Amino acid sequence: MSIPVEIRWLEPLYAPLPLPVEVAARVQKALGRADGPLLLMGDMPWLLDLIVDGLQLPIRHLDKRSKDVVSVVAAQENACRYCYGINRAVLRIQGWDEARIRQIEQAVDLADDPQLAAVIAFARALSRSNPRPAGPERARLLGVGFTPVQVAELAFVASVNAIHNRVMTFLAAKPEEAIEAAATSRWGVFARPLLRMMMTPRPGRDYSQEERWTGPYAPLIGLLDGTPGAHVVSHTLRAAFEQGVLSRQTKLLTFAVVARSLGCEACTDEASVALVNEGMSKAEVDRAIATLECSQLPQNEQGVLRWVRGTVRYVPDEIQASTRRLDADLGRAGTLDAIGTAALANGMVRLAMLGV
Repeated sequence: MSIPVEIRWLEPLYAPLPLPVEVAARVQKALGRADGPLLLMGDMPWLLDLIVDGLQLPIRHLDKRSKDVVSVVAAQENACRYCYGINRAVLRIQGWDEARIRQIEQAVDLADDPQLAAVIAFARALSRSNPRPAGPERARLLGVGFTPVQVAELAFVASVNAIHNRVMTFLAAKPEEAIEAAATSRWGVFARPLLRMMMTPRPGRDYSQEERWTGPYAPLIGLLDGTPGAHVVSHTLRAAFEQGVLSRQTKLLTFAVVARSLGCEACTDEASVALVNEGMSKAEVDRAIATLECSQLPQNEQGVLRWVRGTVRYVPDEIQASTRRLDADLGRAGTLDAIGTAALANGMVRLAMLGV
């Protein structure tokens, strides 16, 4: 069923802060705007880049219709009031009628469009990840004409949306009600060409010349070989593990807790090996994942793992309230780093289903 507009949603976690001039110029050039929720995360550069890169969402083999539908379905499944509203508005601006959108939201059997039906089922299953989609879901997509590389891009799009949905939810980003209204208003119908132009991101930054990441979760990059998403994932993993203020152990345990919660043994093992290489014993790693406690973490990061487990499946206003409590321990920089890391982990573990 569609998310009610009245979904419980708290006030934004932080007051907006102006972006540095050079950053604002880059974001404006990339997205055509440098405002809204972007102003909540400008003081954590890698998180801002994560969102901007995701909004530009580089795809080479997948059609735009499938990408937009995945975005709406993922936002619905992940209960993100912000993303649901803006992505639904995008479909209206692209010319979709209300009845068709409701069919997507309500999981109506789309016998007249088997490709669209397969995309919706795949996006919904990947967003829920309980159980994790694998062979049958891919086989259905291949059976209606998608190629393996298109399936990889579908998984990439769904994973990026899992990231965005969580960042916007945890920050309690204020819904873009003006855009939502414009998409359905009488004047908005006539303004659609202008709105489409305004809401079409420019081509994203080219990371293809960067050295490929070889650290934790590098195997995920190979799942996207042949797509521009591979370069984005490589860049993002490097930024997540090399930037920010949280300890590397906390970030690796964040990935491990998400992986365990989603039942991905390979992703859990990936974090475990990396943590052992960081100096923890295997027993300490296993205990931390099981109990969500780890005495080796900095004192102010002791509560992160319990919060992380709540990022896999959540009620929006409840996770927003717990994120506020996390902020009391970590402060703005630490909390933004935790939000980005937890969101990235949720996206990357879902992406790993391509290797199943």
